[in-house]
Amino acid sequence: MGLNDRTKRIRQPGNGRNGSPSFSHPLAFSAPVLRRLLHTDSSAITLLIRLSVGLVFFTEGLQKFLLPAERGAGRFAKIGLPAPGFPGPFMGGFETVCGLLVLIGLLTGLARGPLPIIMGSAQNSENIAR
Repeated sequence: MGLNDRTKRIRQPGNGRNGSPSFSHPLAFSAPVLRRLLHTDSSAITLLIRLSVGLVFFTEGLQKFLLPAERGAGRFAKIGLPAPGFPGPFMGGFETVCGLLVLIGLLTGLARGPLPIIMGSAQNSENIAR
């Protein structure tokens, strides 16, 4: 029996010693998912888009902390949202962290998930303000 035959036999459930089940390592399933989350395209246009999007979100998130009356809780209070002290720092934190991750190219697959939600909520809050 070769090494490949043994590996195939071990990874099949129920083929363990004495009929007990044997399974592959629990991280074996998550390895492709992690690779996809950690992977970032290195083409020039992707790099340009990633830098511009990351810079916009990072700076907008920082402004919610540095200028809370204009960009953070004060802005949400003007719109009329209940408890305006919560969404300002919450959204600012997400914008800052996700923008920074996209900017440096780390976990871009994971960081790009909340960004459309943030953009949609920003658009809706602007429409409410008008």
